[in-house]
Amino acid sequence: MADGALAVFGGAGGMAAAVPCRDGFAGVAPVGSYPPNVFGLYDMIGNVWEWTQDCYVAPYPASAPRDGRAYEVAGECPRRAVRGGSWISAAFRNRVTWRGRDPEDQMLHGLGAGVLALGFGFPARAQESAGFGAMIAIAPDGAVHFTCPSSEMGQGTQETLARLVAEELDCDWARMQVLLPWADRAFINPGMGKQMTANSATTVGYFLPLRRAGAAARMMLMQAGAGRGGVAGEQVSA
Repeated sequence: MADGALAVFGGAGGMAAAVPCRDGFAGVAPVGSYPPNVFGLYDMIGNVWEWTQDCYVAPYPASAPRDGRAYEVAGECPRRAVRGGSWISAAFRNRVTWRGRDPEDQMLHGLGAGVLALGFGFPARAQESAGFGAMIAIAPDGAVHFTCPSSEMGQGTQETLARLVAEELDCDWARMQVLLPWADRAFINPGMGKQMTANSATTVGYFLPLRRAGAAARMMLMQAGAGRGGVAGEQVSA
């Protein structure tokens, strides 16, 4: 559309409708792109549908808990409730009171989940650690801190990426510490153009960048060691 506008589809009554959208994202926006609500929570309306634990039942049951507990049913729950609408939803669905419903194993570009962390912090890197970009830091005792750019979805991707770095660094795997990422452009998957874990694209997207980062860090350490020891670089090995 003109002026860089994007089109969002999803009109009332199931009819498609183009809606001008000039936020600069061709789909889901990165977490925290917009201000939080009055409770300090991000992306509760729009962007992605938020999964809930509630089993979807229509009409909404009068017996549903009113104290924050999830509504469950006896036996199997075929669909869970999703709320808040998404970037591809019609405007009237973008509110927390609107309920959608999807199977638990549904995977769509407009579905997500929010996490509320209370009193939680990521492990801090030691101030003396040597940093090699946003993902690799090495402490004076030789421990390697690797901030994995991808979330773990059960396929072992975080270990895979960490081993790519460890192999190029030629470091002790037992001294490798894997940290979780935060929302930052430094963690964008080069193959997808955004920070996300999906479509079996993690290893493919990060394979070469992480190997190069690990190899570059090893070379810098070897050069530093050669300089400190007063020897030629080719005399130093990892």
